Amino acid sequence: YSQQVRIALAAGTVGTDGGTIQGENVSLTLQAGSLQQETVIYIYETTTGTDPELPEGSTLVGTAWAFTPHGTTFDQPITIEFDVPEGTNLVLRADDENDNSFEIVENYSVENNKATLSTNTFSVYVGSVFTPAVITGTPEQGNYLTASVSGDVPDVTFQWRRNGDNIL
Repeated sequence: YSQQVRIALAAGTVGTDGGTIQGENVSLTLQAGSLQQETVIYIYETTTGTDPELPEGSTLVGTAWAFTPHGTTFDQPITIEFDVPEGTNLVLRADDENDNSFEIVENYSVENNKATLSTNTFSVYVGSVFTPAVITGTPEQGNYLTASVSGDVPDVTFQWRRNGDNIL
């Protein structure tokens, strides 16, 4: 991150009974038993730096959300929801604002421009658009396929041959 920018959007104290912290376009829900003591929690709108490391084929879109204190872990999964731009189909995470390497969140969904995820730790979360590589073409009987590959992928070579109903 070249320069860290944080804008606090919501804050609250949550204890062992759980609770919800709501901000504009973002919310956090903790089940009872998620925390073992009262904790002051902040939700920030933050930046993702100038050159984040992203999974192959993904592009960051929308607001990055930081949930703090970083390093907080939960005994029960918590639920995070935040608005994302249309077309968002992936959610990424980084450990904190100093972590420039994003990875795909495991338990998430994106519906109606809202990302929802379940996690046991605080991180920085952001929506992403993933564009998979597309391979087009069909080999004729006995011929090799000439394939067209599009998308953000490393250089690769593909070769298939049709033998009857089988593609080898």
